[in-house]
Amino acid sequence: VPNGVRYVDAIVTDVIVDGGKIKSVKTDTDEEFTADLFLDATGFKRLLVNALGWKEIPYKNAAADRAWVCQLDYEDQETEMVNYTQSTAKESGWMFKIGVYHRMGCGLVYGSKFLSDDQALEQYYEYTKNRRREPRLIKWNPNRLEKIGDSNLVALGLSGGFVEPLEANALFVIVNSI
Repeated sequence: VPNGVRYVDAIVTDVIVDGGKIKSVKTDTDEEFTADLFLDATGFKRLLVNALGWKEIPYKNAAADRAWVCQLDYEDQETEMVNYTQSTAKESGWMFKIGVYHRMGCGLVYGSKFLSDDQALEQYYEYTKNRRREPRLIKWNPNRLEKIGDSNLVALGLSGGFVEPLEANALFVIVNSI
């Protein structure tokens, strides 16, 4: 890899903390890595962040905390493939469709306080056709970290926070991380 970067395909199995900083990470390949700066890009797992015990700020009034998602085939690619995310209000939440060249991504976003997972899945089936596979359920706790970076760690992307799958929220988290 250019500029002397070494690519390692491994799973972090342990995070070593010393004095409020990450000292090193150990992997399933029996290697231990030290660094001046660590980036936590482990998404909802927050593997490095949790090792330091950073505080989360919950958004208790956020209505959405679940989504049924799957890929769809186009019925008519000519009319359905658009260069924006389609967001549609539904009785119990909202749906998104994101078109890419060979398929669409589609999800029903809803709140578990108002609708059971089974009820939401039933609605998802009513709203969609041409599913490429069975839908999968994604769950999250709407929150953000009190701090995105400190000492020798920076939280990136979903590790920094997630409110709901609106692109503006994700862009805010990424910009804030940078």
